[in-house]
Amino acid sequence: MVKNTYSDDLQRIFKAQTLPSSPLIREEKNLFTFSPIQDELEYFKEKKYGLYLKEQVCFRNVYPANLVNPISTPCQTLISLFSFYEEKYGQIIETFITKFLNKWIPFDDIYIICPNITDALEQLYKVTNHIIEIDKERLRCDVPLSGNHYYIKICVQYHNGLVTLANFVLINYQGGLQSQIDSVLFPLRLDMIREQAKSIYESQDFLAIYNKLYKFSSSHELTHFFISQLEALTILLPEIGTFGNHKHSYALKKLAREIFLECDIHNISLEDVLNEFPTIKIELLKQYKEYSQNINKALKKVKKSRDTMEADYAYQTLGIPYKLYKNQIDPTYKLPELPNNFAYYRDSHKNRYNNHVKITYFTPIS
Repeated sequence: MVKNTYSDDLQRIFKAQTLPSSPLIREEKNLFTFSPIQDELEYFKEKKYGLYLKEQVCFRNVYPANLVNPISTPCQTLISLFSFYEEKYGQIIETFITKFLNKWIPFDDIYIICPNITDALEQLYKVTNHIIEIDKERLRCDVPLSGNHYYIKICVQYHNGLVTLANFVLINYQGGLQSQIDSVLFPLRLDMIREQAKSIYESQDFLAIYNKLYKFSSSHELTHFFISQLEALTILLPEIGTFGNHKHSYALKKLAREIFLECDIHNISLEDVLNEFPTIKIELLKQYKEYSQNINKALKKVKKSRDTMEADYAYQTLGIPYKLYKNQIDPTYKLPELPNNFAYYRDSHKNRYNNHVKITYFTPIS
């Protein structure tokens, strides 16, 4: 998925050893690999010596966030730098910023979000004065390892917003200058910044498809959503094979039905959209035919009912999505509000972080 040489650059800069990628499809509680750290937990317990690099395709459900967030996507390649042994985290972060990020991004545009822990702050203020201090409780990271774990977020000022390019995590942090380290770099976001694109799918790799889909949707949000969902299906469908009602096949079905729903509500031709994704077009049109038949039967049943059918009942018994219930049955039905407290919007007029050092950072960790 990543055409660039970010992994090669990081490996050279840190003289890191390479860890193999994990399978994307898993047969456990977590059906998919959602983070590069999942198969490396034992190394943290063993305190394996050295720096290690891992490139990993990850999947997690993000709908409906990817309807509104220009950097949200269910499936993407992530790059992690690990130190399973305690290292001087301040030096590693400084090297990451000055030797890697600063090749493409002006140093003055880079910010560090840091927990208000004295030792950590002292180290990072040696790197830059662009520090945003946050209550350490808000920067706790949930990792299935003993001890306390804290995010340190590397961000860039972009169109008056703030984009997180990498998360470092101090693993089992006990104070002082050293810690075990987990990290994640988001290559699609770095591409976006480097190319001065407004969203991750307006970079050169995706721009032709983006422009074609925008003609059908007339909406940047929907265009982003369609590409993010269909890119995920393009990767997952060959791995899983079938749509269905259980485990991995249900995840596929859910992704597809979210696309069908948005197409129907916004009167967008699914076939027009799928012409840009020929490898999955036939199978998705087949699924859409089945979906439409079932939904139309359900809608007829609701409309024929003498008593008003509540949205919850229509969804739980007939499978009618809440959005479709509002669109077709009861326009007064109130849907939950979508997330709207992002640090970066595609529309720069919505970005309101002109002086990042003084703001209170309230955007969810991502």
